[in-house]
Amino acid sequence: MVAVSLETTGLNPLQDRITEVGACRLRIADLRLRIESEAFRFDYEGALLDTFWERADPGVPIPEHIREITGVTDEKVAEPIAECGFRNAE
Repeated sequence: MVAVSLETTGLNPLQDRITEVGACRLRIADLRLRIESEAFRFDYEGALLDTFWERADPGVPIPEHIREITGVTDEKVAEPIAECGFRNAE
């Protein structure tokens, strides 16, 4: 299973842009879904195989409220990540 996380400049898919992409590849032996405080949570037994993380310059300023929520700033997306791609978690 691959779990993917996106950070964006907002919630409108027609105008907002991606600022970070993260993913992890998991080997799942047992997956359970539970509802906690009106949010879905997944518990699993298995192994983390690989991780991926990359910043993306959206080409527009990141709004202040998004910077506060995500911690992603214009300066951070302007810096290239030295090693991009899946990394073995073991």
